[in-house]
Amino acid sequence: MKERGHQVEYWAPQGRVHKLLSDTRLSPLVKWAGYIDQYIIFPIEVKLRLLPRRTPNTLYVFCDQALGPWVPLVAQHAHVVHAHDLLALRSALGLIAENPTSLTGQLYQRYIRRGFRQARRFISVSERTTRDLAQFGGVAAHASEVVYNGLNHTYQPMSSQSAIDTLRQAGIP
Repeated sequence: MKERGHQVEYWAPQGRVHKLLSDTRLSPLVKWAGYIDQYIIFPIEVKLRLLPRRTPNTLYVFCDQALGPWVPLVAQHAHVVHAHDLLALRSALGLIAENPTSLTGQLYQRYIRRGFRQARRFISVSERTTRDLAQFGGVAAHASEVVYNGLNHTYQPMSSQSAIDTLRQAGIP
């Protein structure tokens, strides 16, 4: 985006309390300090950054739906949420038996979903993710556009024998 002339700012929790406690004998509290940075201090910082008038063409981009808890902070501004997959949410709902989720994991996914439900626009990496957003996330299907992940390698078909050799080298008969 910078190469296209856009001004870009990256906002994320800074780990201030975490850093203060990580160098002390209070190390068992370091995990909780990270939560204080993430869920108490960072939202305050965002609100303070939003106090000065933002230009109308500011777009807030969430690089993953797991950042849902912070969507309400900018819900009244132009924003978009990238949705990669909803496997963790589906697991928390008990829909993926191979990946059971603890009670705290279920509560955390509920917290994430409650936040991203306030988003108005999504970019999904697949039609499946768009359907999952609607079915499990409660997001209107028209709010999600599919943009497939780009590939940074020049892929091309290989011969059958090359494919067989490659699979054998990987231990796959």
